[in-house]
Amino acid sequence: MENSCMRGEVYGKVKKREVAVMKKRVFAIAFVALLCLILIPASAFAAEEPLTRAELAELIYHKFQPSITGSVQTFTDLEGCTPAQKTAIGVLAANGVISGSSAGTFDPNGIATRGQSAVIIWRMIGGTAAEQTLFSDVSGTPFAPAVNVLTEEDVLLASDAIDGGFKPFDAATETVVTTWLSRLEVNAPGGEGSGSESAPGGNQSYEASDWAQEELGRADQLGLIPDCLKGKDLTKDITRAEFAAVAVKVYEALSASKALPAVTNPFKDTNDLEVLKAYNTGITNGTGADTYEPDAILDREQMATMLTRVFKRVTMPGWTLATDNQFELRYQKPAVFADDKDISDWAKDSVYFMAANGIINGVGGNRFAPKNLTTAEEATGYANATREQALLIAVRMVENLK
Repeated sequence: MENSCMRGEVYGKVKKREVAVMKKRVFAIAFVALLCLILIPASAFAAEEPLTRAELAELIYHKFQPSITGSVQTFTDLEGCTPAQKTAIGVLAANGVISGSSAGTFDPNGIATRGQSAVIIWRMIGGTAAEQTLFSDVSGTPFAPAVNVLTEEDVLLASDAIDGGFKPFDAATETVVTTWLSRLEVNAPGGEGSGSESAPGGNQSYEASDWAQEELGRADQLGLIPDCLKGKDLTKDITRAEFAAVAVKVYEALSASKALPAVTNPFKDTNDLEVLKAYNTGITNGTGADTYEPDAILDREQMATMLTRVFKRVTMPGWTLATDNQFELRYQKPAVFADDKDISDWAKDSVYFMAANGIINGVGGNRFAPKNLTTAEEATGYANATREQALLIAVRMVENLK
């Protein structure tokens, strides 16, 4: 009897210890779980949110940066969109890449589908392709041409299938669309891994004067050569549209932000995307109420003025072209140029600011050569800025004022 009582007592003590150990383990597990809930964001436990139509437009616009080829369409329901989304929607709609309803609305918060996303990418790259067999659920649908091309271009892969199909009516996500766009970049001619394009700032030779080659390589390294000047004869005079593109590059380098084009085009003589970026940023206001004269040759005082506006926009919070006279440039004015009387009043402050900072110098004889005043000067391009000069000045601007 005593032995059985002792055994029962020992068993009870062991059981209590086991229960105590178990409680400690449960508490430790619960504590770790609670800690995870506190430290890990809720987004890690949730499925990725679907893309809205406005977000999709912004992704596509940021990838392709298209020029405007038609009239910008204004939608009535974009109040809640960001400025970048409004620009993207306006530009893509102007190019017929996206559309809204007949009532003039876009439904920016509507869910973007996988099929819609494929169609928009296809409209940006174009092309036709034979019927593919990878995704049978799009055969005979409006999505087929887009999916055929994107499959042939290896933008869409077998790994993109959902339950064996493309599922064009399922919601698209940012991860999915970004993945498709990254494949497009890798597979494009001259894209990653192709080895067909020389690296910026490499031993590249430019169609330019010998004295300009080294600094043009520097301009390339800094990302200051716009597409419109690549492969061009850089000894030629630069046009107003070309310099707008250079000025935009300078702005983006100094501000570390992307310039966005104006959604509404104020000019009747150009729809150049870089001109619209320069206008929207306050770099230029055109030559008249609705003209820009994109093919006119830029003169030196215009160049000084546009670059000074870039500096003001980057360094003076609240500056706009409309409020320009409220903002004072602080610099030590250099000696007056011998042709000071020929410098337009609206350009003088900019001309001397550029000269004071060693960005735009005179042409010799203590002259600035602001603009062509005679037929002979026009014939010789006395006051014209060349493409290579503009790019070298852009380099000085970024290196001296950044």
